[in-house]
Amino acid sequence: CSAWARAEKERRSVTGYDLRLVVAHDPAAAATKTEQRNERIDALIRQADQWTGKLTEQDEGVKHRGRKLSDSGAKARFYHAVSEAHLSRIIKVDLGEELFSYHIDDKAKRLAEIRSAPTRPTIPTPSSTIWPPTTSKR
Repeated sequence: CSAWARAEKERRSVTGYDLRLVVAHDPAAAATKTEQRNERIDALIRQADQWTGKLTEQDEGVKHRGRKLSDSGAKARFYHAVSEAHLSRIIKVDLGEELFSYHIDDKAKRLAEIRSAPTRPTIPTPSSTIWPPTTSKR
């Protein structure tokens, strides 16, 4: 008998309960969270497109106000923005490349959408109140 099994047996004997955690899915909250994440991703992509445009124009000789933007500077700034938005698993900044580039990991994005379905844990209840289901007679 493993230590885990012994601890579980002892807990049941002390509490008299076979506790189970009841979890409820909230589809409206999941949709809201997914929408918020997609808005943050879109905002970061717009920023990256602006920097890409500025870098391309600088390469073509167009002058802009302020300091020149470098590829490594754009990579660093974008990497930090993605990290601060907690999206580094979805937006992958190619730090090893010479030029500023990134890509969206579609598999990670789908996984985040699946995981974003928030659940509301309720108070653990004795399993006898959950199973077998009770029927009320009128």
